[in-house]
Amino acid sequence: MHQGRDRQVRGAWSAAPRRGARETIAWTRLGGVRLASILPFVRLGRFASLAGLAQLAQLARLFRLAWLVTAVAVATGCSANPPSIGASPGQWVDRNGQPVSEQQAWQTIRSADVLLLGEVHDSRDVHRRQVDLLERIDGPVVLGMEQLDLGEPSPALHSNSSADDARERAKLAGFDPDAWGWDAYRGLFELAFQKDWPLWPLNLPRRQAFAVGTAAADAWGEPLSSDQRAAIERLGAPPQLPADPQADLVNVLVASHCGRLDRRAARGIARAQVARDMLMADALVRAVAAYPDHRVVGVMGNQHARRDRGVGYWLQRPEVRGVGTVVSIGLLPSDTIQSLTEEARAYDLVRITAPVDREEPCRTGS
Repeated sequence: MHQGRDRQVRGAWSAAPRRGARETIAWTRLGGVRLASILPFVRLGRFASLAGLAQLAQLARLFRLAWLVTAVAVATGCSANPPSIGASPGQWVDRNGQPVSEQQAWQTIRSADVLLLGEVHDSRDVHRRQVDLLERIDGPVVLGMEQLDLGEPSPALHSNSSADDARERAKLAGFDPDAWGWDAYRGLFELAFQKDWPLWPLNLPRRQAFAVGTAAADAWGEPLSSDQRAAIERLGAPPQLPADPQADLVNVLVASHCGRLDRRAARGIARAQVARDMLMADALVRAVAAYPDHRVVGVMGNQHARRDRGVGYWLQRPEVRGVGTVVSIGLLPSDTIQSLTEEARAYDLVRITAPVDREEPCRTGS
């Protein structure tokens, strides 16, 4: 048992999220939902008429573009030529934007009962540094992953499953190697299998995320299970941040959509994003309850790992008890940072990583 963790964890909460396919890296690998693939799963309801179907298709295209552009623009700061940040790849930075030594960083990391390990989904350097960090963690670990949907196929799949090949074992846990990219996540799975770490899903299935985002504001809970609704209600339904961070999130969505997203659609996407964060927090709380003698690590996009409006925010809520010390790490490519001081405030630690080679976000939309 890690120091500071209260063994009495409230309730067996529910939840969790999932990712999309790989046809557009920026869209599917940086926090978006593959909305085009969700349409067959959505109940038509009021869209049953031909006019309604056209409206739904238009809305889906709008959400597709919004997720695509937002994911990349948020990660890149909407700039093709970001300013120099005065820090090189490999440098650790604290929440004040000040450089810290490797030893100082590890003092903070080792204090964590729950570690939020951020990522940029299409960065090889980020994934390499994730594996390097996890290899150095002492003691048993539960590896929570945004790349796994809750309930597919079980709440916790131990790495000693029957399949021998790592890729097949990952698929048994619900990982989609074609959607996420096997090369990107192979190291994480192989490490988990080698160390016999339980895998713990964190992601709301994409069809549900889409439905939450497109539902009427007062019908947000209809696409969710009763356990998922209860989890969000315990944290303070509806899925919405306090006024200032909620407005910040909507403004980020509006500013990063390349002129093709109105505020109404942005509010819907923000609702889905907040619901995912709340349910990821819930899933981590339940992992702590299920494995009280393990450190719980959550691998997730940097936006989810934030303490100001992501999973880290919800784990700090007074309704959440028994999780111990939460540490959030942002792994930020050097070419995506506009202001290191501003970015660092969202995390306990930031590690600067190598630039990511990709197109400008607005050039990848259609």
